[in-house]
This record gives sequence, structure tokens and C-alpha cells, in this order.
Amino acid sequence: MPTVTINPSLFGTTWHLDAAGLSWADLIAAAGNDAGVGTWGYGSYITSHSSADTWTTLFRDIILFNPTSVLPSSTIALSATLRLYAHSGKLDTGNFAPTMNIYQSAPAADNTIVAGDFDSLGSTSYSDVITYANWTVSAYNNFLLNVAGLAALNVAIAAADKFRIGTRNANYDVAAVSPTWVASKSCAMYHRNASPNYCQLTITYAPRGGIEQII
Repeated sequence: MPTVTINPSLFGTTWHLDAAGLSWADLIAAAGNDAGVGTWGYGSYITSHSSADTWTTLFRDIILFNPTSVLPSSTIALSATLRLYAHSGKLDTGNFAPTMNIYQSAPAADNTIVAGDFDSLGSTSYSDVITYANWTVSAYNNFLLNVAGLAALNVAIAAADKFRIGTRNANYDVAAVSPTWVASKSCAMYHRNASPNYCQLTITYAPRGGIEQII
């Protein structure tokens, strides 16, 4: 089957930072207070406050693709993989052992990312988590889309729409479980969208009208 690889039409991050510290429940439920479009992703970035059981920072990344920029809307995706390049490595000074996965995102606009997009990400996993231990530095880390992720991609293709996704910490943010607090520590699974290591969505596809024969 033929395969195409596309780069994001929008890539950036949104976060909530509270210098005074918040409970974990309040931080993950926050509205977000900053954002930026750029070349760096801060997957699973969490920072603890110096005061017991409080937290200052949580990041969520937003990534949009335009699959029908290279494929007709009559195409069906048979499989797809999001590939994130861990250019600058990873960080875990608090031994939090974060995990990361991809989820639906719903930014207010398709050409920028704003603070309020922080709470636009869903909680339905679009792939299997990648653990901190398995986050490979100076290499692409691959998220193979599961049934839910592939279905969302095909909806976007059929509608000639954007495929809107993002990254979240899976084991604390999505799970709504507080990390074990350690004062003033951070974790992150960094990734990059810049030459020569752009973020990629690789799609294996077939004409929608001929899928019955393939199945």
C-alpha cells in the first residue's frame, strides 16, 4: 500500500503556570494562561512547587495536520503513525517517571495557539503510551494510531478537515493522579519540529472506493 508523510500545519504548546502553587486537581483543571507556536514540544512537562503537595506548571502540546493537502478526501487511512523527534532529550529531576500519549485537540483557531486551548485536549488515547524510560533521545519516537486515532484521522480526511491532536502526560494529567510530590523538581519528554527533524504523520492509505476489495 502507498504511504505519504506530512508535516504539521500548526505546532506549539499551551500551559498553565501558577507561581504560588496549586493542588494537582486544580492544576489539571485550570484554563491555561500562556501558549506559543514554535519548534519545541514540551511533552509531559510538570514542575513541582517548593510547598508540599503543590505544583506550578503543566504543559500540553497541540499539533495539527492537513492530510488532504496531499491526499484526496476519497482516501481511507489504513494505518498512521505520529513521529516525534526527541532532539534535546528528556528531564526527570524528581523521579516522576512520566508517560506521554496523544489525544484529540480542539484549538480555537487552526492558525495559532492561545492560552485557552490548554483545556481543549481530550482524554481518549489515540495510541499506546510511551514511558520516560522508552523515550529515545536523538531519534524519532513513534505513536502508532489505535482504532480511535485512526477513526478520527479518517473523519478528518473525509471532511477535508484538519487532523487536530496533541500530547498530554498520561499517568498523572490524563489519569488525574497526583505525582508523588518532591520540592522544586521537573520532568519533560521534549520533542522538536524543525529541520531536519520535523514532526511527521506517516499515513498508509487506499482509495476509499476500493477498500472493500482490500478487506
